Amino acid sequence: MDIASLKTRLYYLKIHHILFWAGYFIFWNWFSWKDLSSLWPEQWYTLLLLDVMYLIPQASASYFTIYYLFPKYLFKKRFAWFFLCFLLALFVSSALIAAGLYLTYYDQPEIINELFKFENIVSITFFSTLFTVVLV
Repeated sequence: MDIASLKTRLYYLKIHHILFWAGYFIFWNWFSWKDLSSLWPEQWYTLLLLDVMYLIPQASASYFTIYYLFPKYLFKKRFAWFFLCFLLALFVSSALIAAGLYLTYYDQPEIINELFKFENIVSITFFSTLFTVVLV
């Protein structure tokens, strides 16, 4: 197999997407896990689960924007529909993240009370998803 066909095959398999999301996941873990040495083993699982709960909705919103909204609305200069659908995708993604956070911490009311204050939940879910989609 020559180099050109290998590059074509890797591009076809979307290896660059896998590498991007793996790098994003590693960065997010590095950024969000402050002091790993002090964590109990069950907290490792919780943090990993939380990161996956962020990654899947954010990746879904990113791909929905890139592969559906851009060609259908943005490239055809239907800006109002694009922004409306884009905001809807951000809200759905944010709601999925919030649901995951609630399911993770439902038995810890002190965390739920702090986490689900309006300004906290908006910054934790909506703005982090917006940042990710814009980054992608």
